[in-house]
Amino acid sequence: MILYHGSNLDIASINLNMCRPYKDFGRGFYLTSMEDQARKMAHRVSKIYGGPEIVNVYGIADDFLSTVVMAAANQAPIYIAPAMNTNMYENACQKTKIKK
Repeated sequence: MILYHGSNLDIASINLNMCRPYKDFGRGFYLTSMEDQARKMAHRVSKIYGGPEIVNVYGIADDFLSTVVMAAANQAPIYIAPAMNTNMYENACQKTKIKK
């Protein structure tokens, strides 16, 4: 999924500690799936605070595994160990595939 954030800053990674704590629903980083909405927000922010209009684009993983891999990618090595249920392993079809 691709999400957008309109701003006057180029924000490479989201850091919630940098967000204002008392906005709308509290501390948060506002994203939208509508690029046009992000462009309008970038225009507004740029007019208020100065600087260029920047639309930051973020790829967000849709499933648990992708989310964990993306979150840990820059912090630790990632090891993937496929696991199989014993009943699946002992199935005749599976044994045929393993022999190939």
